Amino acid sequence: MVRVLACDNIIEHAEQYLFRLHMSKSRIQVLFNQAENREKTHNWVGAANCFARIGSLTTTMAFFEKATILENAGYALCRAAFQAESNEEFRARCKRPIKSYEKAVHYFLRSEEVQRALGRC
Repeated sequence: MVRVLACDNIIEHAEQYLFRLHMSKSRIQVLFNQAENREKTHNWVGAANCFARIGSLTTTMAFFEKATILENAGYALCRAAFQAESNEEFRARCKRPIKSYEKAVHYFLRSEEVQRALGRC
């Protein structure tokens, strides 16, 4: 009887996890669409914010996908820096894409795709 309850509990937790995972994937798709639309209208700060929200939702994402998101965020942040209205704002905004690109490199180097490519060299 105890095993059956424990098994039911595990199944219930697994179902809840899969539901949250499905919901986060659909939320990620919505955020990607928003980021694309903001890029098309040159709203680079808004696009960068969308990519940041995607990054916060992607706890189970593969390293390569996470690196790609960080790379896109870095690009949007770089473009946003050029839309600054003062020198101080420009300098402050220039630091953010550097951090994003550094994190992207870290995740790219840890990804299986890059590891396989480096193994062939």
